Amino acid sequence: MKILVQPTLAGVLVILLTHPALAADQVPISSFWMLGLNDQITVVAAIVGVAVTVFGVYNGLKVARRSNRLRQAAVAKEVLRELFTDPLGHSAMQMLDWDGRTFQAGAVSLTVSWKELKPALVVHSNTSSFDVKQQFIRDCFENLFDHLLMIEHLISIGTIHYNDVRVPIQYYAAKLAEHRPTFDPFMIKYGYAKAHRLIHRLARDYQAMVSTDVVDDGAS
Repeated sequence: MKILVQPTLAGVLVILLTHPALAADQVPISSFWMLGLNDQITVVAAIVGVAVTVFGVYNGLKVARRSNRLRQAAVAKEVLRELFTDPLGHSAMQMLDWDGRTFQAGAVSLTVSWKELKPALVVHSNTSSFDVKQQFIRDCFENLFDHLLMIEHLISIGTIHYNDVRVPIQYYAAKLAEHRPTFDPFMIKYGYAKAHRLIHRLARDYQAMVSTDVVDDGAS
């Protein structure tokens, strides 16, 4: 004698959620229609509830990701503002970009050439002595490297996104990378390893971008 087993409400729900295309050897979809109207409504409501919950979670995650990116962009904007409004750090960038520029160091005007950077940035020893211009150069690049170190740290912990800071500073990073014998010993000796890593990452991306632009211009 064939015995018809009435499926439970939970069983039907599991089947409907996990096996939308029911095989012949599973509980047939017709089992749903064997339920009373109230149970059918309950099953449909449960399915709709699950769907709404899944959509809500997905939408919530999407909103959270967007909110996080906006926060990252806002923090990146602030750290860049701090860099470009720091008189010493900004002076270091100007030294990289302009040979023979004159700077105001207190009451003293100093004209700095590229060839003067390396002697000023030598690793300090007990016998080292620096004149006013060299001290000014060291102070400027220490501030610049402090900013770059902090930027790399914030990138590494996810507080800011690399692409939010890349464009404004990659040109200067490329200038630093062009003269590694001048800057690398100073950064490595005085704890700027993270700044060093960021600089050469930015420089590689900048060179790749420039190379691509050159190829595109040639093709056109």
